[in-house]
Amino acid sequence: MWVRSYGRKSRVLGDPDDPAVVEHQLEACDRWAQALGITLRPEERIAEVGSGESIDARPRFAADLMMLEESPPPGGGYYFTTEVARLTRAEMEEVGRIIRVFRNAKVKPVIAGRAFDLSVPDDELFFTHLAVYARHEVARFKWRVEMEMTKQLREGKVRLGAKPWGYIWDKNAERLLPHPERFPILVACCQEIFTTGIRQLSQKYGVPASTLSTALSNPTICGWPSVHWGPDPKHPGRYRRLPRDQWRWCGQQNDTYPHACTRAEFDRIQQVMAERKKLGIRTVGVGGWCRDVVEFEAHPGRVRLSTCRVGAGTYGYPVYERREGDRRVAFIEREPVHAAALTTIRELFSDPVHLLKSLTELQRSEEEARVAAKGPDVASQLAEARRRYQEAVDAEYDESDRLLREALTERRVRLGEEIRRLEGQLERERRQFTPSVDLGELIRFAPWLGSAVEERWEEISEEQRRLLVGGCIRRIVVRLQRGPKGKITRREVVLVELQPWFSTHGCSY
Repeated sequence: MWVRSYGRKSRVLGDPDDPAVVEHQLEACDRWAQALGITLRPEERIAEVGSGESIDARPRFAADLMMLEESPPPGGGYYFTTEVARLTRAEMEEVGRIIRVFRNAKVKPVIAGRAFDLSVPDDELFFTHLAVYARHEVARFKWRVEMEMTKQLREGKVRLGAKPWGYIWDKNAERLLPHPERFPILVACCQEIFTTGIRQLSQKYGVPASTLSTALSNPTICGWPSVHWGPDPKHPGRYRRLPRDQWRWCGQQNDTYPHACTRAEFDRIQQVMAERKKLGIRTVGVGGWCRDVVEFEAHPGRVRLSTCRVGAGTYGYPVYERREGDRRVAFIEREPVHAAALTTIRELFSDPVHLLKSLTELQRSEEEARVAAKGPDVASQLAEARRRYQEAVDAEYDESDRLLREALTERRVRLGEEIRRLEGQLERERRQFTPSVDLGELIRFAPWLGSAVEERWEEISEEQRRLLVGGCIRRIVVRLQRGPKGKITRREVVLVELQPWFSTHGCSY
C-alpha cells in the first residue's frame, strides 16, 4: 500500500524557526498510521519548509501530487498530515486539483487521525470546508497585517522596527534613537555627499560604500519612513529597491527621532546620486589625479582606477591598476603615488618667480612656433582659394549661357575641394605644434601655489589637480618586486620624470 506522511512549516506566517516543529508533526502522523496497522519508513516521511499559498512553493509535496496524477498507485493509499492547512492554503483552483488527484488515485488524506474518502460527497464537502477555512485564515491574517501596515504608513511610523544605518531601535519606546557613533557620521555624509563621492566618504569614515549608499537612499533619515523596497519581478521571492516614482510615501513626517537631513536635502541627495549614476561617474575615480601619468614598469599601457579589498566582507582601498583583458596584472595604492607627485610639485613651485618666468618664456616660444607652423604659403593659398571661390559663385549666378554656367559650376566644385584640402592641412600643422598641456593653467597657478603647495592643495578641484600633475610630470614609474615564488613582495615608485620643459629639474626616487 502506498503511504506518505507530510509535515511543513512556513517562514512566511511566523512558524518558529525550530527544526523540531516539523518533526513533531511527523511523530503525530506515525501514531495515526500505527493505529491503522501501518509503519512508516524514513523515506515515506516528508518534511518541508515552504509557504502553503502555492503548490509550486512546496516542491516535495508538488512531486508527490504529480506522481499520483500521472501514475496512481494500485490499491490506493493514505496521506498523513496534522491539518489541511499543512497541505494547502492556496487558491481554490489548486485546492480543487488536490481533491481531484487524491480522489482519482484513491488516496485518502488522513487529517489529525481522521481519514477522508474524497469519493464520498460528505467527506469531500468537509475536506473542502477545512481547506476554504485555511485559505480564509491566511487571507484574514494578511489583510490584518496590511491594514496595520497601511495605518502605520499613513501616520508616518517606522514599520516593523526597520532602522537605517546610523540609528538603533528602542523596542520599549518603539522609536528610533541615534547611534552614538554612527549617527554623527551619517549627518556628515549627508552634507559632504554633494561634493564628495561615496567611495571617498567610505574611506574617510571607515564605512562600507554599499552601506553608506543604502543609508543615504533611505527616506527614513529625513523623517519620512516610506516604502521604497518591493518584490523583484525578475527574481520571485527576492526584494529590490524600487524606482523613485514607485515609492509609497508616508502621510506625515515622523518627529519622534532626530533626522540626519531635511526632506529638501534628501531630495537633493537622491538627485546628485542619480545624476552620477546616469553619467557613469564612479566614485572610485575620486582621488585619481595621477591616472594620466602612472606607468607600471613591467606592464606598460593604460592605467585604470579601482579598489582592492583587504579581506572578506571589507571595503576596498583605492589603487591604480593595470589590466590585461579581465585580469588584474598590477596595482599600487594611490597614496605613495600621490606623495611622490606632491613632493615633485612642491620642489617645482618652491621658487614661483623663476617658475613663472620659465613658463612664460616657454609659452611665448610655443606661440611663435605655432605661428610659424601655420605657413604663410598655406594661409595665403587658403585665402586666395576662398576669394576665387566667391568669384566663381557670383559669376555662376549671373551667367545666363548654359554651357558657360556648367563650366563655372565645375570650377566652383574644384575650388571647394581645394579649400577643404588646405583647411585640413592647416589644422594638422596647428595640432602638431599644440602643447600637450595648457601652459596657461600652470602660469595661472604658479604665483598662487608658490611655496604653499601643501596648504592650498586641498582647495584645488580634482580636475585642476589632474591638469597640474599632467603639466608638470611626464610619467611616474612604478616597480613591482617579486619574491622567490613569484609573489609580489613590494610595490614602489622608482621614478618621477618631469615634462621636457622641466628637464633641468630632474627628480628621481
